[in-house]
Amino acid sequence: MASGGADTKVKVVVRVRPQNSRELQLKGCSEPVCQMQDTQTILTNPKDGTTKVFNFDKSFWSSDSSDAHYAGQEDVFADVGTGVLDNAFKGYNACIFAYGQTGSGKTHTMMGQHDDPTQKGIIPRLCDAIFERIQANTNKHLSYKVQVSFMEIYNERVKDLLRPGAGHKLKVRNHSVMGPYVEGLSKLAVTSQQAIDVLMSEGNKVRTTASTNMNDTSSRSHAVFTLILTQALYDEPTRQTGEKVSRLSLVDLAGSERHGKTGTTGTRLQEGANINKSLTTLGLVIKALADQSRAGGKQVFVPYRNSTLTWLLKDNLGGNAKTVMVATISPAADNYEESLSTLRYAHILPLLLRQYRVFCHHHGGGKSVIGRARCNRCYSLLSFAPRRHSSRPTSALAPLHPCRRTRPSPTQSVARSHSAGTPTARRTLCSTPLSTKTPTPSLSASCVRSWTSFVRRRQARAAEAPPRTRRRWRKCD
Repeated sequence: MASGGADTKVKVVVRVRPQNSRELQLKGCSEPVCQMQDTQTILTNPKDGTTKVFNFDKSFWSSDSSDAHYAGQEDVFADVGTGVLDNAFKGYNACIFAYGQTGSGKTHTMMGQHDDPTQKGIIPRLCDAIFERIQANTNKHLSYKVQVSFMEIYNERVKDLLRPGAGHKLKVRNHSVMGPYVEGLSKLAVTSQQAIDVLMSEGNKVRTTASTNMNDTSSRSHAVFTLILTQALYDEPTRQTGEKVSRLSLVDLAGSERHGKTGTTGTRLQEGANINKSLTTLGLVIKALADQSRAGGKQVFVPYRNSTLTWLLKDNLGGNAKTVMVATISPAADNYEESLSTLRYAHILPLLLRQYRVFCHHHGGGKSVIGRARCNRCYSLLSFAPRRHSSRPTSALAPLHPCRRTRPSPTQSVARSHSAGTPTARRTLCSTPLSTKTPTPSLSASCVRSWTSFVRRRQARAAEAPPRTRRRWRKCD
């Protein structure tokens, strides 16, 4: 992985939806309580008339289609989705998640309406743009592969929406390099936008929804749609292939709700309690990460594991992903408290700082090798340098060569072959003595020089070290 340079803040945008028929019938709710001007969102208290001003990266006014500043689905994607798409083709991970109270327009923003092309949401538009760029590729040595997965988190349990027969039995595991992942989650390869539309439609059919007093089709689970984009570039002179893998996590969160307004009972009440619990944990995680950023790198406990949602979003919130939050609010006076809570929630997110990295590996001679500091071969292929796969300081790192000496025998060395996404590294023994070990021709010149220098230093230290004497024990009479 290669560092993406300076720390970058999380991007936060706000969108207000039109008033629905229920809100228009309420007394004193005919006038909207929020106004938007470019990056400012102004919220007015309907009781005393006081105003609160919030600044975000962008504010979308979608309440009145006749207004000159009206922002439709295409405008939201142009500001949010285009930047995420560019970063994905550069090799960065990315995440877009929509947050807001129930019935505030999260699902409409992320999914949209498939039967109306003008009302498509961020996810289908992003998929369209990905395949448009792939089809426009003219480099015969550059190939692409797209995989998708679709899951929901219902009552703190994970369900595969592309394989509904499995039920809510999937377990969340943690990988030392790749981070948290869902064991057994299906990943399907797709070659066109039409295939993604079919999979998304089938997944939405089995997603858990219900009717409440505030929303006729209220989502009772968090949905996570993941796109895995793999770019493979073949270098003909060296016959090596370099790959960049980027993961796009598109999250449609279930809305926070109040029991007094939704009127839920029984199972619906338990679902609302679990939704609020996971969203509360998400708020605590964001607050802890903001405190850690303000503390100048000081370690602060972050409660990722308190919720399945936050554990799966660990890399997206505080790790290696470029994250965009879409906060959706209602313009009705009846929802003033919920809108204010959402804006305060979103106002903390820009305090989160992180460094973005690119994950890559290059193939040579049928094996996958990940470089250990800077590999000029990988850098020339895909314009990035891989990350050091070690937590030790720079001075204690091993040489820049896949073959390393082992203590049991001076005539054996271990060639470590890493494969992207595998939990463990495959190891093969080679019987060539260390002093005569020659780096493979596929390695870069800097790797060869570093390995030669390392061998000479080891031989010099071995010559200066005193000979080892074996202690002999006498048998007692």
